[in-house]
Amino acid sequence: MAQIFLFPDRYIFEDKQRPLTKLMIKTLKVAYDKQNSNILFGPKDIKGSVTPLIKRGLIRNRTIKQGGKNKMTWYLTPEAIDIIKMIDVKDK
Repeated sequence: MAQIFLFPDRYIFEDKQRPLTKLMIKTLKVAYDKQNSNILFGPKDIKGSVTPLIKRGLIRNRTIKQGGKNKMTWYLTPEAIDIIKMIDVKDK
C-alpha cells in the first residue's frame, strides 16, 4: 500500500519576484544619481517604472523640514542601492 505525504505549501508555491525590467533599472539609476547629488526628488522628477519599485520597497517616501516647511520626498532604500551597485559591477 502506498503512503501519501503532505508537503507544506512553501514546497509548491514560492513567492518569487520577477527580475527588474530595463525600465526599472533605468529609473533606479536616475533616482540614485539625484540622491547622490542631494537633489530632492518625487514623482514629477522621475519618469519610468516607479510603482513596481515602490511595491518592492526599493523606493520609499519621507517628510523632511526645509525652510520651516515640511516637504515630502522620495529616497532609495539600502536594498535598492545594493542592487544598483551590483548592476554597475556586472556592466564593467
